[in-house]
Amino acid sequence: MRFQFDPHLLHQRRALEVVLELLEGARGVPDDATLLGRLQDVQRSEGLPISKTLEGHEFTLDMETGTGKTYVYLRTLHELHVRHGLSRAVIVVPSVAIREGVLQQIRATREHFAELYAGQEIQASLYDPSRLSDLKRFARDPGLQVLVLNMDAFNKGWSNLIHRPTDGLDGTRPSALIAEARPIVILDEPQNLEGPSTRTAIEDLSASLTLRYSATHRRRPNLLYRLDPVRAYDLRLVKRIEVIGVTPTGSEEALIDVLEVKGHRTGVRAKVMIDALVDGEIERKELRVRGEGEDLFQLSGEREIYRGWAISALDADRESVHFANGEERRVGGVEASNPRLAIMARQVEETLREHLELELRLARLRPAGQAIKVLSLFFIERVAHYAPDRAPLREIFERTYERLSAEPRYDSLDLPSAQAAHAGYFAQRRGEAINTRGRSREDQEAYELIMRDKARLLDRAEPVRFIFSHSALREGWDNPNVFQICTLHPTRSEFRKRQEIGRGLRLPVDERGARVSDPDITRLVVIANERYETFARQLQREYREDHGRDLGARVVDRRAPRPMRLREGWRGDGALLRLWERVGRRVPFILAADTPTLVQEGAAALEGLGAGTHVKLRVERIGEGRSEREEVLTRLDAADGFLGDPVVQLQRETELKRSTLVAMLRESGCSSESLRSSESVSSMASRLRMVVRGHLCERVTYAPDRAVDVPMSRLEDRPLRSAGRRVQPMRRSVHEAVPAASDDEARWLRRLDEHPGTEIVLRWPPWLAVATPAGEARPSWAILADDEVTIVGDGGSEAEPRQRALRSWCASIEARWCSGFDRHEA
Repeated sequence: MRFQFDPHLLHQRRALEVVLELLEGARGVPDDATLLGRLQDVQRSEGLPISKTLEGHEFTLDMETGTGKTYVYLRTLHELHVRHGLSRAVIVVPSVAIREGVLQQIRATREHFAELYAGQEIQASLYDPSRLSDLKRFARDPGLQVLVLNMDAFNKGWSNLIHRPTDGLDGTRPSALIAEARPIVILDEPQNLEGPSTRTAIEDLSASLTLRYSATHRRRPNLLYRLDPVRAYDLRLVKRIEVIGVTPTGSEEALIDVLEVKGHRTGVRAKVMIDALVDGEIERKELRVRGEGEDLFQLSGEREIYRGWAISALDADRESVHFANGEERRVGGVEASNPRLAIMARQVEETLREHLELELRLARLRPAGQAIKVLSLFFIERVAHYAPDRAPLREIFERTYERLSAEPRYDSLDLPSAQAAHAGYFAQRRGEAINTRGRSREDQEAYELIMRDKARLLDRAEPVRFIFSHSALREGWDNPNVFQICTLHPTRSEFRKRQEIGRGLRLPVDERGARVSDPDITRLVVIANERYETFARQLQREYREDHGRDLGARVVDRRAPRPMRLREGWRGDGALLRLWERVGRRVPFILAADTPTLVQEGAAALEGLGAGTHVKLRVERIGEGRSEREEVLTRLDAADGFLGDPVVQLQRETELKRSTLVAMLRESGCSSESLRSSESVSSMASRLRMVVRGHLCERVTYAPDRAVDVPMSRLEDRPLRSAGRRVQPMRRSVHEAVPAASDDEARWLRRLDEHPGTEIVLRWPPWLAVATPAGEARPSWAILADDEVTIVGDGGSEAEPRQRALRSWCASIEARWCSGFDRHEA
């Protein structure tokens, strides 16, 4: 599979533009005073806190997991090379996992960026002290050279080879050779690069500019851009989060998870997790014990199920805790008397059921050639629970899978065997899977394997659907088609929820490699071994710590959906059948452009952009007895601006032919100076995109003879949801009640429901989009009244391009168009 990348995503374009605005008009990096002024301008436009001083040359971009930060910084490097001639960059990463992810993304985007930048490619090298020829190529070869460097390469001071002179570089230190290039430095996940030795080593790289990208910064020097989790969620750039919690009830056996038992100079210490009563609520509580008779009954808030569970001894060799009642609990233990095994079994069943139900829905929903492979990810604490042939988790999984997949409900899915459906990715030593902390040589091999398999796992011909991974591997790898994450390891204070769910937040792709943003599909279900309230509270706490606000009601209990109920007998409703015959079709459009008219419209839109050849400057004259400030307009010198071909830039951003763009520029009278300003060129591209969309939407026609029917059963497969809005009961609707956006709309619905000519009212399904040259459009309502079909829009401006296209679409299905409910007579 070849992943498809959309170069026009607004949030990614803006994250790119804020960096370019820092360097506007400069061949390199401007002086500090200019940088501070431009930083403040960007912060004002982005609604960010205004910096009073410049904190060095490090600039922070805050991007939520799954929104494409690696794509953004790779594209930023291309733009800086094209516009400013900056050709050397170092990407510093904190771990092998992230390093492999960066290298995989460079390979995946190579063709995409070559198309955008006239064949320009990133020449990537991985720093390896045994391959100094790669470092020489980075320093001396032409083109855009990028060096990927792991933190461990230089965080051990002079004992590390990167800091020591070497004969292979004629006595030069590798770090000095890198510093001579004055590279752009990208810090990927900089919160993990904050150690004193690491920060000193990064400073020694002599970066001309340092860009910091993460979702969980500890420091935010010179904050340049913020796409926090709430904004990403509301813009539907990531999956929605739903939670299934599996916990013992009060009548179950005592839940006791031994997290670790270690010997210290002063004795043996252990960490134990229990379900304690805290402020009237049952919460997971981590205890640190010494084996001195600690009574879990007292420590749990006197919960009766822990009566008799007093610790009698700790055994570091066996990694076990002994209790006065004769029981023993070991690290990662799944003893028969421990309810943890039953919880894990139920979590596996819940995950499998969610997975199979989603596969069934997608098989009905997705058209041929656009299928979506569903993956589920299991995090486990101990490799021994899964890797051996008779391991308890392996047996639980295969037994449960065989039972569920044999149900007649799933016959149509053509499921693989239990043995072929799952696979584990673990560090290996001498052919055996081992427990690790994610930083060993064996981990590197496991990361390389799972990165290589990333695209293969998305192939429908590959039978693996369920992935088991050690909890230490929870960072640095993700797959867009992970829809279920099952956390089988004990809840631990150092395991952050955001790290776990980050493996599945990215929007899924179909078998063509195209991203899917359908809100009825883009949901991540977390099957946790704790109550929904506990999971959500901890997750919200992490969001508040990282960003100052939480997700509010955006993390939902999977067990509390709010679909609108379909009316009994809806499938046989004659009025609905007649309405669906018209609207339940995907009608393709036919583009028609009048090039001379388009050139005139484009030229008219570009008129008046000559002001882009001037720049506003702030002049401050400060001295003894003197304080003068003024703002002046000065002409942008032809030598300033970006270094690329402006027509190529406009082609890339508007997708117009070069000849058409040249004709527009000539007719508009744009000066050559204005084409040397990247600000002016960006403004031109924005105006021209609007012109093209409006031009095509005004002339678009639809081909109903080539329409594809959409099964009416999807009204059940993809239920309408209230999302907390006003709900209006209806007699003449397919649903017993429908959501209304306002009181006025609710009153209109009541009048419509009472009108004797009304036969059926359908709230427009959000998944049934109408294709237009300006993107997908979604009306609000479809009405059958007096044998006439009326499509009601969302009340937008009649001049908006998609509204114009919808009028043409309505004509093709023999329906009347009304732009908003307030313009429709009920």
